[in-house]
Amino acid sequence: MLSRIAAKAGGRPFDDLIRDEVVRPLRLTYTVPERDGRRVPGRARGYKRTDAGLELEEQKTIDIIGAGDFVTTADDLARFDAAFDDDRFLPAAMRDAMLTPHVEGARGASVGCGWFLRTTDGGHALQYHGGAGAGFRAFNSRVPKERLTVVVLSNINENTSPWVLPLIDRIVAAAAHSR
Repeated sequence: MLSRIAAKAGGRPFDDLIRDEVVRPLRLTYTVPERDGRRVPGRARGYKRTDAGLELEEQKTIDIIGAGDFVTTADDLARFDAAFDDDRFLPAAMRDAMLTPHVEGARGASVGCGWFLRTTDGGHALQYHGGAGAGFRAFNSRVPKERLTVVVLSNINENTSPWVLPLIDRIVAAAAHSR
């Protein structure tokens, strides 16, 4: 629904809007939509765990505009996150509104507009968003005061990934300690 609203407000198809307003200005070299039922050449294949081992599980959101149909890389996600550190992408007032807690969640986390917010075990403010689709999980985390981005991409979709947040906390602590 949001992709349709954005396309209507932007006066052009969603793919064109994203390309012109996000991908090109931020120089996201490997961020592209999957269209016409075809996988982007060279992208990872998705898997799921079964009793017999790993089984191929293809992404079923190809061509569902705005719902897991864009393919990207960790480098492009890092470039996207770096744009949050200045006004190249979003004005400060909009960025602040997105990253302000609006809803309190479980275990000390809260929710802004599109971002989850919490404090790491080491006391660092963390902004993060995850995503999943058939065969894939993604975790994009930012520690703004440290100017640190931690991206975890997996081509195995697991319903729960309890190891991810503790891993991110340890990476943040190690990076902060090394500075």
